[in-house]
Amino acid sequence: MTKTTKREQIVRTKAAQLMEQVQSLGLLLKASVVRRRFRCGKPGCRCVRGHLHQDMIVTRKAGGRTQTIRIRQGRETEALAWLENWRRLKQILAKLTAVEMRILRMPVQETDPGYAIGFAEARAQARKTARPARKRPRKTGV
Repeated sequence: MTKTTKREQIVRTKAAQLMEQVQSLGLLLKASVVRRRFRCGKPGCRCVRGHLHQDMIVTRKAGGRTQTIRIRQGRETEALAWLENWRRLKQILAKLTAVEMRILRMPVQETDPGYAIGFAEARAQARKTARPARKRPRKTGV
């Protein structure tokens, strides 16, 4: 039976807070969002005179290939918010991993007096109790 220390409780509370942050993020976009400026190629268009067309695109890797889509007007702020959520998720996961590593480094406080048995001895005892004794085959008279 393990007993948690005050320090471990504080660290576990921090981990729980980080998990709540993860749950509150909303939609995520693991991709690159780029504002693109381009010429359309029509001879009489304003882009020929230097006023380039502009749109926003999303690129991501899917199945080893790059997938690119154009974001429609009105969805640009949504895409940027989802991208920011993805960045925040990566930051939160890095912090959460650090907290979990702190927990794993903490000594275990045991309330069981049998905890003083070393790992090898405990393993040997578990093996003895887990296996039934083998019966020797009967010798037949020759």
